[in-house]
Amino acid sequence: MLEPELRELMPHTIQIKPWVSSLVDGTAVYGDAVSYRALVEGKVMALRTMTTSELTLIFQVYVDSQGAVIDPRDFLILPNQTVFGRAVPKIFTVSVLSDEHGYHHTSLSCGFMYHRQGLV
Repeated sequence: MLEPELRELMPHTIQIKPWVSSLVDGTAVYGDAVSYRALVEGKVMALRTMTTSELTLIFQVYVDSQGAVIDPRDFLILPNQTVFGRAVPKIFTVSVLSDEHGYHHTSLSCGFMYHRQGLV
């Protein structure tokens, strides 16, 4: 359970539409959006290979999900008030963090292109 003092440091509201299934053609089916308090941090990252360089946005989202399970296939909607404007990035990783009392909060890494170390 997130302490009230830490919850106050989460000024954003995100929405997550839970992934339900996929249709035969691969189209994802999502449930109704659920709102959560969160802290959204964003940065611009350069993805480089030997011949190209591209800029992309990467987000770290700390969520007071109150124990709800977030799946990387879920549809994440970031709030308008983030520095990069309204964004719908892909979730790359979901981390469930605990303290001595058990579940604490969820951390999401997300963006539009995933950088893989060591690949050219």
